[in-house]
Amino acid sequence: MGVEIQTQIKELAPSAKNPLFRRLMVVEELAYLREENSIIGFEVDTEMDQALSGFALIGIGKHTIYAMCSDIHEPPRLILFPPLDKLFDPAFGLIDLQVTRMVFTDGGFQGTVQGKGTLRDLVKDLTPPEKDIDIPIGVIEQMADKMQKPPETPPASQAAPTEAPPAEETFAEGPPPDEFIEEPPESDYEGYDNYEEPGYDAYEEPGYDDYEEPGYNAYEESGYDDYEEPGYDNYEEPPAPTPPPETAGQDARSTQLLAQTFKDLREVTEYCELQFKIPHTLTTELANRTLNSKVSPEFRVTLLVKLFCKLFDEHKI
Repeated sequence: MGVEIQTQIKELAPSAKNPLFRRLMVVEELAYLREENSIIGFEVDTEMDQALSGFALIGIGKHTIYAMCSDIHEPPRLILFPPLDKLFDPAFGLIDLQVTRMVFTDGGFQGTVQGKGTLRDLVKDLTPPEKDIDIPIGVIEQMADKMQKPPETPPASQAAPTEAPPAEETFAEGPPPDEFIEEPPESDYEGYDNYEEPGYDAYEEPGYDDYEEPGYNAYEESGYDDYEEPGYDNYEEPPAPTPPPETAGQDARSTQLLAQTFKDLREVTEYCELQFKIPHTLTTELANRTLNSKVSPEFRVTLLVKLFCKLFDEHKI
């Protein structure tokens, strides 16, 4: 008997049933569970030996996981209405709980049973099937590996040659060789007897009598009458930058998505829902697949964008 799960349910705050039901019928995150005026919920089996994870208890307490908790004087009941991002997140541990799938039409939460088993099996027909998404997990892992694979280094035999350091010059000690010794030039003067100093009698200073200053009569100032300011009538606006051309086989949505900058996975999914009208269930499923892949956190946004582009280019969505 599931003593632990019953104890956990009793420690949860009881739900206001009618307001809770009205909220369940309008919350966007639970659209995949609704059909006309009814909603599907999963009642946790209290007879099984199982327990809720700590993250699940916190999520129920903070209402990030919607749940109907029974009142104090009632037998312990817990009916889960999990958003997709919490459903497939392994940290919450919901997907392997033993539950009963039921359909509810009012705030009394006395529904019609549709099946029993693990939550994983009972939610399959409510989430996008594998054949619609058509991206096997192996493909995601291959893309993740490719994104994280370090660049290949060339083998040692093909390594780029390195330049040897220049050899240091060495100087031998000893007298320099004879070929580098220059003989002093022989003097052209055999003696100083015939030497005569230059005479100064023939020296004449340059005359200044014929010097004429340049005249200023021929000087003409440059005229400013012909000056023309640059015209602005011929100014043309620079052409607007054009988006990068689409590559062969690339969908226009892929080009638009690759031109954006995203900080996290939620921004990617919200952009695809608003701009491309992609169903919320499908964007959430792809985001969860990205979270569950072995790609490093810093590459998750890039991986999710690549997944959307793959679906766009193959015209799957």
